[in-house]
Amino acid sequence: MAEHKRPSEVVRLLILLWGHLSSEGHTDAVISLIGLSLSLARDTSHKDLETLAHSWLEIVCKEWNESSGSAPTVAPKEPLCSFCGRGKPEVLLAAGAPGFICDSCVGTLSEIFAAEREKGRQS
Repeated sequence: MAEHKRPSEVVRLLILLWGHLSSEGHTDAVISLIGLSLSLARDTSHKDLETLAHSWLEIVCKEWNESSGSAPTVAPKEPLCSFCGRGKPEVLLAAGAPGFICDSCVGTLSEIFAAEREKGRQS
């Protein structure tokens, strides 16, 4: 199996923030996060962050289109990880409702959850 590049610490933090804001329904903050991510990607030439932000934009447009029928649909060319925006053959993907998650993000989330569990045990 090919070795997959782990997301940078900034990307990992943005993924966590995206997940929190999305799950809490903070649409305005999610849109601001996308803008911030695109700006950071442009200023730092960070291609993974740019891909991630575009993936989030596709998700928001799709959700908006499904809920209100007024936003344009941006259809991805191929399935992409809903967290980091990468696709095959760079990563392996697992389908879920309503998106995908790659093997690299599963590993990253496992590390985050393990650290949170350990923090909880020490409290």
